[in-house]
Parts: sequence; structure tokens; C-alpha cells
Amino acid sequence: MIEFTSRKSASSMLVCLFLLLSGLYCSLMVVIGSFGMDADSSHSLMLWYGINEHGISWLRDWRFTQDNWLLSLFPFHFIGFWIFGPDVSVVVILGWLIFVFNALISGAIAWRLGLNKAAIFIFLLLLHFGPYAHIYGSLAYSTTHNITNLYGLSSLLIFISWCIKPVNYLLVLLSFVLFAGAVSDPWMIPAFNLPLLLVSILLFFLPGFQRDWNRIKPFLAASLSLLLVKTKLFGILGFLPSVDFSPGDRHTINNNVLYLVKDLGGLLNLFPFSYGNAFLPAFLSLAIVTGFFAAFLHGKMRHRLRVEKSVIVFFSFTLVSISGILSAFMVTRVEAGDYSARFLINCAYLLIISVGMLAEYGSRHSGVIAKYALVLIAGLFVISGLTGNVAYLIKTGFKPRDVGVADTLALLKKHGLSYGYGSYWDSHANAVTAAGFSQIRVRPVTFDITNGTISGGRSQTSRRWFTDEDIPENQERFFVIVNTGGQECPDVDVCLLGLSKQFGNPMEIIKHGLTTVLVWNHRLFDYVPPSMEFNRKYITGNAGLHMGNSGWSSPETQGTWSDGDRALMVLAPLNPSKNDIELLIEAGAYLEDRHPCQDVDILVNSAYAATLKYDQGNNNGVRSVVIPSTLALKRGGALWVEFLFKNPVSPAELGVSADSRRLGLRIVSVELRDAPH
Repeated sequence: MIEFTSRKSASSMLVCLFLLLSGLYCSLMVVIGSFGMDADSSHSLMLWYGINEHGISWLRDWRFTQDNWLLSLFPFHFIGFWIFGPDVSVVVILGWLIFVFNALISGAIAWRLGLNKAAIFIFLLLLHFGPYAHIYGSLAYSTTHNITNLYGLSSLLIFISWCIKPVNYLLVLLSFVLFAGAVSDPWMIPAFNLPLLLVSILLFFLPGFQRDWNRIKPFLAASLSLLLVKTKLFGILGFLPSVDFSPGDRHTINNNVLYLVKDLGGLLNLFPFSYGNAFLPAFLSLAIVTGFFAAFLHGKMRHRLRVEKSVIVFFSFTLVSISGILSAFMVTRVEAGDYSARFLINCAYLLIISVGMLAEYGSRHSGVIAKYALVLIAGLFVISGLTGNVAYLIKTGFKPRDVGVADTLALLKKHGLSYGYGSYWDSHANAVTAAGFSQIRVRPVTFDITNGTISGGRSQTSRRWFTDEDIPENQERFFVIVNTGGQECPDVDVCLLGLSKQFGNPMEIIKHGLTTVLVWNHRLFDYVPPSMEFNRKYITGNAGLHMGNSGWSSPETQGTWSDGDRALMVLAPLNPSKNDIELLIEAGAYLEDRHPCQDVDILVNSAYAATLKYDQGNNNGVRSVVIPSTLALKRGGALWVEFLFKNPVSPAELGVSADSRRLGLRIVSVELRDAPH
């Protein structure tokens, strides 16, 4: 530990100053060199532009993911945009500042427990996380669980402060912090909310609280936060998706156990290593730190050191939180991968805080070997973090990360293109839009790798996109960006062929490096599909007729779901009939016990044609819509069929799954016939 005696104070302060400056500088440079304008970091920028253009109602039209960051992260980003302007640098720097505050709060927890030396030790140590934690753990990334740890560690500090001095305003603050963090990121529930709820029960049995009504107050505060999360603030935040968790199979669990060792050991990082040979050093790091933790905990129990109830609360919380997160990490059906370490960051924080506290508690009773062991472990962590971060910075060149957003933006400006579509990750569609201050708009689409067509409806997009409302007036050219070698369109030839089939041959093809831009002189998602023959069933879905993107979700194996209050389907008869036409629609509505019926008004060429009714007793099947010849010939034979849904609902709103699409009908097939006389 650092001894502040009269003889050593100067050297100790110099060491602390060096650790402070080196930790701040290296972590900041790694963050700047690793993160910039990309698909996720532009998330808050897109919301900022949308709210400024359309008002607060824009939030209800946004397709959030489960970790939506709405009440936890975006308020900080919006304050930054208001002060400094909407710029990605605000997002990146705030991500780093949140990391620094996490380290500071971790030290403050020890300080609040009366362990002043450990507090300084913990804060300085946490600033020296290595590149594994920054890159694969997204430790200081702008848009990830970094912010959730800020809320979680803050809630723990508030809870401990209340245990030391019970005052009611702390419990109000505790409920708010727990709610805001958990409703914005469900990962916080097993990491912080549930552990605090369980540990609050411990107060019922601790001396000093047994006959005090205060003992139940933290339990009520934690329970209230979970109630608010479960009800989404009693329906006010009902547009947010619900939590979806289910266990995985044996193969997934085995994979997750291996990544658990690799990721948690990689975060603790006592030895510099590259990602390719990470397992053995990670295993050794994890074994040493947990062994040290167990040894000091055993020593404290053996010597029966007297500790305050607030300290018992902290260590109880740490054990419950780490156990809960490790269990969830292992058994979830989601396979751990390269960037799964971000789900374990709270474990690294809590372990390091615990080791620092136990070291100070045990320093009076431990031998010289234990003290030197602590110095060795702390030194390895700092040296490994420093050398790893410096090596990473040398490799990346001490410059901000560029994922090609600026080049794409320059290419579009050069060719006078201002409205089109591209993949979320490969083309960084939202990032290009944000970098162009919404003057150039690239809407995210999903490529079907089997046939090369595109569709909208993915998360982190707006339901107002792919509609007439979103397209600027007098827009004449529309484009689609295709990236060679990308994950979303691995075979460019398939995508080029699929897009030509979906929208017709492009008027221009622009190639620049690995980027290909296809340009059309007509709107894409209202474009008339290939002509349809009478008396022939056309299936929809992956292998069939493309429904377009005006109110439709991505095609699936068994059809295509509508998404929203309105959907448009354009049909083009091969030989337009002068007689009345019968449109046969094979479809089924999205129904649940809490949502037993769905009514759909059908408009053809802007005129009412029929109302289709679906309920649990009469759902799937073929329904008929008769189209008078006067309507059928109104647009030169083309049929613009609009579906107006009375009460579309998402599975997330009903608590069935995390699916946030507002589902109405799943269209399986359509067919045109001459109407019977």
C-alpha cells in the first residue's frame, strides 16, 4: 500500500502523480484511437437530429434495442450537444469521462467505508486497465455498458452511504438511479438491482437494524425500481422493448465458460498479451487475482477482524453481483464472442475494489510475503496496462480511428447524392448521416445474403423512414451503397443482381475502392415490382415477392410482417383488366391472449375497398378484396394497396419477447383474379 509518512510523502505523491497522469493520458489516447464516428456512436446524434426536426414524439417511432440508453446515457450526450454542438467528439470524450468517473466512484466506495489509503490505491489502479478491457470490454466506449456501471456503482455508493447514515433522500435517489439505469439497460438488473434487493434483506438480520423500521426502506426502494422497470414507468415508456432472456444449449454454455475465463482474465490483465494467445495469460491473471482475494478474505475471517455493517453489506453485494453475472453469462442462449467482455466489467471493478479493501484490512495482520505479493500484483497490473496501451497506440499511430465515414461522405457529395440506403455496419449508414448533419441521408437497410435484396425495419432506425414523409421534396436520385467484403453483403455480385431485380436496372454505377454505389432516377421502395400474372399465386418472404419497405419488416421464411400503423403494397398486373378484380390475400394477424383481434382497412389507389377482421377463432387463411374496375384503372392499371391497422402491437409491449416491431399482418401470398360476377 502507499504509505503517507513524513519521510515518504514526497516520493509517494510523485508516484501517485505519475500513475494519475499516465493512466489518464494512456486511457484517453486509446479511446481516441479506438473509437470515432461509427454506427453505434452515432446513435445519440440520430436521436438528437430527429427530436430537433420532429419533436419528442420521435422517440416513440424509434426502434430501440434492449439496451436503449434512453434515460442513462442520452441525457449526458444531449447536454453535451446543447453546449458544444452535435459532434462525435462529444460522444467519444464523454465515454472516456464516464470511465474516469467509474474509477473515481470505485475509490469513493472504499473512502466511504473508511479505507482512505485503499481508496487512492483503487482509483489509480483502475485507470490502468489494458487494451483488452478498452477494445474487447468497451471499457470507455461511448455507447455501451460503460454508462450502466456508472449508475450501478453510484447506486452501491448511495446504498453504503445510507447504511452509514440513514436519511430518506438517499433512498429516493437510490430508486431513481436503479430505475434509470435498468430501464435503459437490462444488464443492470442482474449486475446491480437484484444484488441490492437481496442484500437489503440482509439488513433485517444485522445488529442495529433488527428493531429499526429503517431496515425495510432499502428493500422497498430496490423493489420500487424493479416495479418501475417492469411496468416501464407504468406504460409511459411502453415503446421500449422488453427483456428477453432464455438459457442456451450445452454447446453454447461450454463456449460461454471458455469466454468467461478468457474475458474476465483479460480484463484483469496482469500480463501483456495479444488477443490471439489470450487464454493462458488470462487464466493466470484470473487465478492470481481470485486467489489473492480468497487468501485475504480467509485471513480476515481467521483473525476475526471487527468490521462495520456497511463493509459486510459491500462484500455481500460483491459476492451476489459477481455470482449473478457469471451465471447469466454462462447459461444465456447468446453465444459469447470477441466483444463479450463488456458484460463482465462490473466483476472487474468489484474484484479490484475488494482486493484493495481487503489488503488494507489485512495489512496489520499479514506477513511480509503477503504485502510484497500485493505490491507485485498491483505492479503487474499497472505495468501490463501501460505497456499494452503504449504498444497499441504505437500500432495504431496515435491518431483517431477512421472507419471510412469521411470517405463515403466525400464520395456522395462529389456525385451530388443526398438520399439513399446502406447497411448499418458495413456502410455505417447512420454515421454517414450524422457526419453530414442530416444533409446527406443514408438509411440503414438489411441485405438478404441469399438473393441480394434489401429491407428496412432493423433496430436503431425510425418507423418514419422508408415513407414519403422522410424523402425531401424534388428528390430525383436515390442510391444504395454496397461494400465489397462486408459481412452484410459478402457476395457483391449477388447483391448487385438482387438490387437490379428489386428496383430495376440502375441508371448509374459508381465504384470507388471497395465501395459501389448504385443510383436510380426513381423512388426505390415505392417502385412498381415486376408485373404479375392473373390466376397465379405469388408467395412473399425470402424466396418470393418483395413487399417493399413502406411499412413492411424484413422478409422471413413464411412471409413478411407489417410493422406500424400503415403498410403499402404495389401490384402491377401484366395485362390490366377492364373488369372488377379480386385480390386474394393469404395472411394471419399477430394475436395473443392480451391482444385477441386485429382489424385492417384496405385502401386501393387511395379509395376504401374493404375491412379485414382477424381474431383467435378466425385468423389464418385467405381473404378476398374486390376491387372495382374504376379503382383498378385509376393508376394506369397499377394497384396501390394500403393496409391501415387499427391496433398493431409489438411482442415487447405484451412482454412476450424483445421484438419491438409493431406487428399487424404477416402476408404469406397474394393472387389476382377476375372478380366473379
